Amino acid sequence: MYGFKGQLDWAVFEGRSVEAVCFSETTVRIAFSDRLAVTIQDAAILKLRSGDEETVRALDKSSLPTLVGETVELVEWDEILLKLTLQSGASLLLSDTSRVFESFTIELAGNEHYV
Repeated sequence: MYGFKGQLDWAVFEGRSVEAVCFSETTVRIAFSDRLAVTIQDAAILKLRSGDEETVRALDKSSLPTLVGETVELVEWDEILLKLTLQSGASLLLSDTSRVFESFTIELAGNEHYV
């Protein structure tokens, strides 16, 4: 809804490790080291090193938990896409495609940023 530009320096994800993946009825929350987290309210794409690709949604079966312990090595973003590339070569693509509601909430040190 609000896009990724101008909200935060998204490079803050670099060097952070995935500590937990939590699924609920309507969201998926990925907790990173040092009080950083992403709550997915819409959907995201997970691209695995094998080349397999899956859509991540609340309560779906997912390979997302396999990322626990991995570190973000590269962060790329533009107006509607945030791409987190992990040490295994897997990538998490967060895309802001909704004009009517927030797609993601980014939590950093107690502050929330809505996308």
